[in-house]
Amino acid sequence: MTSGASGTASTPGKALEKCLLDSGILIQHLRASPQAAAYLTKLRVESNPCVSVATAAELLVGCSTEKQVQATEEFLKAFEILPIDYSVAQRAAQLIRSYPGIFGKEIARGFADALIAATAWVHGIALHTLNVRHFARTPIPEIVVHVVDQTADVW
Repeated sequence: MTSGASGTASTPGKALEKCLLDSGILIQHLRASPQAAAYLTKLRVESNPCVSVATAAELLVGCSTEKQVQATEEFLKAFEILPIDYSVAQRAAQLIRSYPGIFGKEIARGFADALIAATAWVHGIALHTLNVRHFARTPIPEIVVHVVDQTADVW
């Protein structure tokens, strides 16, 4: 397992609030980015980071060898994987219709990002992302988005 992917730390008797990680942060972590590792470690102390099943699919699609698939599957075991159900599908469609400048008008362009954002919305949790193009230009009042500046020394 890559550094920073250890179990969630918590205060006894206190449940940590969930947050949702977008694929960019996890991809950078898997590529051994020290900033991503530190950011993920910080999030694990402060919250309970989760992953959308859409993000899990994006990570697995990006694997080019069976060894990468196995390492990614092992890495994903450290997270609660939040499902896509009908309520997520409804909200993803609503986001695409409401924010065509972010998610596009066609289903293919921003569909995965809309599913991920809708997962955060349905679960009432913050989305942590590196995706400036989709999430920093236009506010989406339905969800809390933490856009990470990946050019910074410390995320």
